[in-house]
Amino acid sequence: MDLQQRGCGHRFCDSDWCLSRQPRIERTLGDPSEARHLSPRRHHTGAAVLIHCLTLKFKESASDIEIEEMRAALAALPSHFDFPIRTRYGRDLGERATNADYAVVTEFENPDDFDTYLKHPAHLAVPRDHVDTMHSVQFLFDS
Repeated sequence: MDLQQRGCGHRFCDSDWCLSRQPRIERTLGDPSEARHLSPRRHHTGAAVLIHCLTLKFKESASDIEIEEMRAALAALPSHFDFPIRTRYGRDLGERATNADYAVVTEFENPDDFDTYLKHPAHLAVPRDHVDTMHSVQFLFDS
């Protein structure tokens, strides 16, 4: 299958929903001149959100106090933003030795909010000194 155009070029336009403010060009299998423009920001119907998942592995030296300081900073994050943000977080249940120690799942209405979040001083101030490794993934969820 040869896709002539895949979205508008925004970094999150790799799915059926285009989250950019620009009109999206529908994927086509044939002549690119037959591509149709779809309405911009279609996801604002409430059909899709950007999910940011982060897993953390703590250093052996991480104390319960340091982990609690991180939890408190995460709990305070939504109050620093003028856009909706939903954050859930918690320690691993310990069911498997290979799991991460902690996870954070945050929902955003659009990529612009996510980009603002990543650069915001409150996000950057979340304590990370006791974190050994972090892995993240972002994806779209159609509700």
